[in-house]
Formats: sequence, C-alpha cells, structure tokens
Amino acid sequence: MPTPSQSRLLPLTVQLVLILAGAAAMAGVELDEQLPITRPGCPDKCGNMSIPFPFGLMPGCFREGFQVTCDHSVDRPRAFLADTDTNRITVTDSDASAASDAAAYLGYNTSYFPVELVDMSADRSQARAYGPITSGCSTNSTQYRFQTQAMTLGITEGPFAVSQTLNVVVGVGWRVDVVMDGSTTPVCRTGTERELAARNGSCAGQGCCEAALPPVPEYGSVEPGLVVPNENALWRSSPCSYAMVVEKSRYVFSTPDLYGDTLLMETFPVVLDFAIVGNASCPAKGQRPPPDYACASSNSYCVNATVGLSGYALSYVCKCSEHYEGNPYIADGCRDIDECKFPDLYYCSSKGICKNRLGGYDCPCKPGMRGDGKLGQCVEKFPLVAKAIVDIED
Repeated sequence: MPTPSQSRLLPLTVQLVLILAGAAAMAGVELDEQLPITRPGCPDKCGNMSIPFPFGLMPGCFREGFQVTCDHSVDRPRAFLADTDTNRITVTDSDASAASDAAAYLGYNTSYFPVELVDMSADRSQARAYGPITSGCSTNSTQYRFQTQAMTLGITEGPFAVSQTLNVVVGVGWRVDVVMDGSTTPVCRTGTERELAARNGSCAGQGCCEAALPPVPEYGSVEPGLVVPNENALWRSSPCSYAMVVEKSRYVFSTPDLYGDTLLMETFPVVLDFAIVGNASCPAKGQRPPPDYACASSNSYCVNATVGLSGYALSYVCKCSEHYEGNPYIADGCRDIDECKFPDLYYCSSKGICKNRLGGYDCPCKPGMRGDGKLGQCVEKFPLVAKAIVDIED
C-alpha cells in the first residue's frame, strides 16, 4: 500500500489522466442534472414543480392549449391550466330536504375554478391534476347539502382528456348509489347496513365501492354524482357520503371516512392524457413533417393517438425512441439511456461485461468465454475436459 509520500510521486501524465477522468465524470453528472425540459430561455419551474414543454408559463414557451399559470400568492406556488374557458372545475352547491318522499331542492349556487396541476410528464404524454369530488352531507335530520364537482377539459377539441384506463370511480358512504355525468344508472353502490361489514382498504361495496370510468360524454365533462335513497335511515346518522374520480390506487378506504367530513378537505389526483390535436396526424413514411410538427427530438417518433373526444379528429403523441428517454417535444430532448446502470431492466449475465452504446448496449462474454451475455449463454471456450488434457500433456 503506497504511503502519502509515495502517492505524490505519481508521474505527471498519470496525474493529468486522473484529473481529466474526474472532470469528465463530474461533467457527466452535471449534464444529467441540467438536461433541458423546455425551450431555451423559458422558465421550467413553478415552485418545485417541473414544467416541461409543450407546457409553458410564458408566450413562446408553450404549445397552443398547454399554457400554465403559476400562482405565487400562497406559500407553496401552485400551477393551473390557464384556459379556464375550456378547462375548469365547476362546483355546484345545493340544499335539499328529505322531509317528504320526494326530495325537494331548496336552492343552488354555481362557481368555477381552474384545473390545478399535480405534475406533468412529457415522455408519457400525461399530466395529473386534482380531480372532482362530489359530497352529500346532512345538516340536520331532514336536510342535507350537496356539493357537485365536474371537470371539463377542452370541450370537444382537446388536447386533454381524463384517462379511462388509469382512473376509477369511487363511492364512500352508507347505502348510496354513485352515478356519472347526470345519468341515473349507478356505476357502483355502497350497499351496507351493518357497520361490521366495512373493512379498511376494501372498496368491494361495503361502505366503499369502485368501478371503471365510463366513456366521457360528448360535452367532455366528468361529473361524479350521488343518489341517496329516501328510505336510507343511515343518512341521518352518517354525516357525509362521497363520489369521486381518482387515479387508481390513490384513494385507500378507511372506515373513519364513513363517520365524519374529513374527505371534504382532501384532494386526490386524476391522470390526464394529452395529445397534439387540430387535425394533426403523424406524417407518412418518407413524407416531410409539417412546420408545426411537435416531435422535435431527433431520437423520437410519432404515434397516432385517440385522446378523449379527439378520437374522431386527428391527433398524435411523441415518444422517445427505444433506448432513449427524456422530452421528445424539444430539440435534443431524448437522451441515450445507460442501460448498464439498470441491470434489473436490461439483463447482462454475471459472466458478461455490460457496455453502453448509443441506442442500446452490448454484453460480450468475459475473456476466456464465448456466447451472448444478453441471453445468459456465456460458456468457457475450453471445456473442463479439454483443460484437463492440456494439464496432463504439460
């Protein structure tokens, strides 16, 4: 082991090589950290939230329909979809009486709020936002108050739609029906009259129910609703019931939710799909892309898409090519993946040597072996018997 004085005697050329290697490694780390997610000169943060293109905060920094506003009036900056004419949460408060067989509505008030974003992902062409939660709470033995929330996205022109595959409808309460978008047909029922039937974590219909999100109606609004039967005596002892659209697995049922109004203060995310819309489609093979073509990275490709109501119109999304990751919507946004850093995803035999390259990786077998390390087929070039014969001859 060299002493401190010996280590100082390394040849100058070796010292320079070590210094340059260290600098290159640090440069690689900085490159990973500073990989751009938006256009040059554009802000890419709202507080701690990343704002990747096609989203943006300033003119010239976003694609049409993807403008984001950042509210700094609170301690934690909050990001919202800017176009509140087409993207908004509609909240309707109404009072009703259950004194008679037919519930009578006593009045209502409607207000509108922008859609608040949770995060955005350019490589998946998705965003998450706080979704609609409808509640019905008893105010006394004969009256209750409904607050109905509806999320509207782009009316009929996109570019956003609530994902049918990544979200579910959830109902919480005693013997209530959950309906969607003004329909009277329940999508699920929380049909229980026994407290012991409800179980934490279970949404199988006892105090909590869950169902697939039905297709979005033509007017593009997602509105969970509640129907409370008049003969439901539990209504008067159970303060609130809820219906909501939420990302799968984001709401975990807890039996205390049946007895209080704590969910009124909660927010849950929904997944939004987005696409490039406006009679847009992927260029045919060999065809020159249009001037406003969105797939800007050289290592990206285009996929024709069906996002919500844009299914009858032309739309597409951009994705990074295989073995690349990043933002396909900006120039040089898709970077090469170092597969050797992710052995669980990109297999290389322990008898092989993982070597990263642009657009993939190789796994040649170690010296003295032959085969394909990617397939786990590295074997000795000289079988054990052949080695034994050589040893005998020696």
